[in-house]
Amino acid sequence: MRYTAAALTAAARPVTVSIPVAGRVGASWLGRWWTRRFRTWAARPISTPQMLALQATSGDVLQYAVALAGVLRAVFPASRLQRLVSDPVRIILQLPAELQRSVLQALVTVPGSGIDESRQSDDPIERARQAQRGAVHGAARARGAAPSLAIAALTVRAAFGESWYYAPQRWATVDGYAPFGVAWLEYVGLQALEARQRLAVADGYALANAKDVKAARLALQQAAYPTDLVS
Repeated sequence: MRYTAAALTAAARPVTVSIPVAGRVGASWLGRWWTRRFRTWAARPISTPQMLALQATSGDVLQYAVALAGVLRAVFPASRLQRLVSDPVRIILQLPAELQRSVLQALVTVPGSGIDESRQSDDPIERARQAQRGAVHGAARARGAAPSLAIAALTVRAAFGESWYYAPQRWATVDGYAPFGVAWLEYVGLQALEARQRLAVADGYALANAKDVKAARLALQQAAYPTDLVS
């Protein structure tokens, strides 16, 4: 999982979901027009509390189905008329299992997390969870002890405050809380800051034990105070 401007931007904006009409009708110009007009939606990003609530029910099939329907209804806002013509939640829940997993994967994947399809569970939530853990601590630990979204959310809340975590004027989520993808990415960013602090300590030990301390200190000083370019 890379902490980049592109990933942060993608994690905070709506996700476009398009489900073509099945069969020969879907291949016709009318089917393609119908897909663009009535079966393409902009789903709001799933917030951190919504994702935590969904993950909490993943062990119970019934509770998971109810929670999933609630999250889908929240992120796919639609009027009553739109639901009569083409209800995205009903369409998604009626899709074959493999197609439904593909749609859900688009909603729960953190940008830039790099999912390894060969090692993934059939559950899209668990697949995203494994990918997120693997991105933070390496693929070998993706199924072992690793930080959870709950820990990541707690860390960013402690670092940035509740005014960052809950900001309806900033986040495009339904409930105004930070998107779960942004929480994960900011957690990775905070880990990068901690790594830099540890690197500074390590550089201090290396400088003290360098064969040519004067040259090593001069190189460090030049890195700390770069010379201004003169045009």
